[in-house]
Amino acid sequence: DNEWNKCPDIDAALNNYTKYFVGMENHWKSDDANTRNSIFKNFERSRRPENWAFTNSNILFIAMNMVEEHWSGDQASHTRIQANIDWFHEKCDMHNCESSRAIIIFGHSISNAHVVFEHIHRRVGSLQIPVVYFTGNGHTYLVKRGVGNGEISGDYFWRIQVDNGMKGAPILVTLRGNANTSPS
Repeated sequence: DNEWNKCPDIDAALNNYTKYFVGMENHWKSDDANTRNSIFKNFERSRRPENWAFTNSNILFIAMNMVEEHWSGDQASHTRIQANIDWFHEKCDMHNCESSRAIIIFGHSISNAHVVFEHIHRRVGSLQIPVVYFTGNGHTYLVKRGVGNGEISGDYFWRIQVDNGMKGAPILVTLRGNANTSPS
């Protein structure tokens, strides 16, 4: 539910995270090899192994290690925030996100999301490309316009907060249209 650095045993938590999530693309099981291959053929990891990205159907999917606010005072947190900003711009450059149908971002915290999303908004905010940020930090299901604590608003920026761990039902998100249609 929370970042590894909020666990009582930080070393064990980081080991578990690395064991189960870093390299998950190599363990993906799918009955449909074409689907698996289409998703993971361009799967990329950043220099920070917890960040990853891929494109599918002209949609950029990107995951970032979003830092909880009370951790934001240390240098490691500032380094992670800057790595997220750099990772987003690198993937946008590589995949021409300005012509994407949508940008889907996965993270945990919303407390410092505005630092990253200010850069995202500057880059794509005027292009009417839906940007959806999936987060789990609030422990209840929520869909709202805007990202962060209201700092980034507009018709094309959305935050979807998933339920508390496995207690909530899975979510199915369907993106319709293209980059220049209404934000469906």
